[in-house]
Amino acid sequence: MKLNWHLPNLTKLNVKGTKVLFPASTVGRKGEYEIKTLAKELDFNLLITGRTLEGDDFWEDLIPEIFDGNYESISLIVYPAYIEHQPRQILKMISIGIPIITTTACGIDSSEKVKVFELRDFDGIKNEIIKTLGVCRTFDNS
Repeated sequence: MKLNWHLPNLTKLNVKGTKVLFPASTVGRKGEYEIKTLAKELDFNLLITGRTLEGDDFWEDLIPEIFDGNYESISLIVYPAYIEHQPRQILKMISIGIPIITTTACGIDSSEKVKVFELRDFDGIKNEIIKTLGVCRTFDNS
């Protein structure tokens, strides 16, 4: 059963940013391995809100930026979480009007700006990122 989340009353933004936000620390249950793979395959500018907890070399050759609170720099939130019991950041982003791609773990319904995928639906999430960002190129997964 999904909870009836309360959305904060925030001013909607005109989303003009170019960066993708991963709104969590880098831990496996939050989808950090998926976001790392997606950022490498799709070559987008990645922002993160939390600390790197999986070791200093987790990101390898990727260099994500630490989110500085400037929501206007964001074009999309991608949160492929496996466990999320308090999606406060996601609720805030919904209120601001930033497009979100997440999983059923957040307990949030899909809407015009929120696309929700089943856990482990990597291809669905990837295709939605391509569609949302307008990435028009072929990716080699070999």
